[in-house]
Amino acid sequence: MFTHWGGIMRHRRVSVLVVGLIVASVGCGDDGGGSSAGTTTTDAGTVIADGEEWIAFQGTPQGISLIRPDGTGSHVILGPPGDQNHPDWSPDGSEIAYVQYDGSSSAAMITDLQGANPRPVVESVPAELDGLFWENPAWSRDGTEIAMIGYDGDPSLTAPARSVLAVVEVATGELTIAGELALADGVLHSFPRWSPDGHAMVLNVDHFTGEAFDGSSVAVVRRTGDSWSAPEEITEVGQYGRVDWHPSEDRIVLGDFDIG
Repeated sequence: MFTHWGGIMRHRRVSVLVVGLIVASVGCGDDGGGSSAGTTTTDAGTVIADGEEWIAFQGTPQGISLIRPDGTGSHVILGPPGDQNHPDWSPDGSEIAYVQYDGSSSAAMITDLQGANPRPVVESVPAELDGLFWENPAWSRDGTEIAMIGYDGDPSLTAPARSVLAVVEVATGELTIAGELALADGVLHSFPRWSPDGHAMVLNVDHFTGEAFDGSSVAVVRRTGDSWSAPEEITEVGQYGRVDWHPSEDRIVLGDFDIG
């Protein structure tokens, strides 16, 4: 099954190669199975040197894989059971946030470069958010927070009833609701990414007529103290998806696609 709407591209049950967010210069330390200080040896026998560049991706084979920019060293770090997708590097390159999908549930997780000892981004979500399908984890530029979207309903099957933009403090697991949108109002969140200073995020607002997808706009939400603004749409509704903010400048990159 393949469902494509807004900034979210579903490919849990097909073999489609999707490259991860960026090339990361990894920081391994000298634990976690390292063969020597500054290196890590994976279960596949691949040596990951401290400071070496790697790309995280999902798709073929199923799960989360790493590969060097020159095409060597490709190996799976997370795979079945279940399905893993939406990888995003921590800023220091030592961990990867991703989504674990198990048929009836979806959770945002964090793992090291070996795929060992994965842990949930949030151990226990607030009662009002229990049962949501969590997607699109995005690490803040300073590594202290992860933003993610929770959907009321499996978005790989149908348009969810609502979306929740949440921000999680990585050290404590404390979750803050940064915004909610409802399908009944014709809009849902997708694919958040952080500004360099952590005071804003760019994301897609997906528009619907009933459950029919009409297209997406690019929008910005801004933090003031402990609260976040409603999405400010900076484009018309169109064929927009998969946005990101420049690591150090006020520039936003976005993709487009044929919604037909």
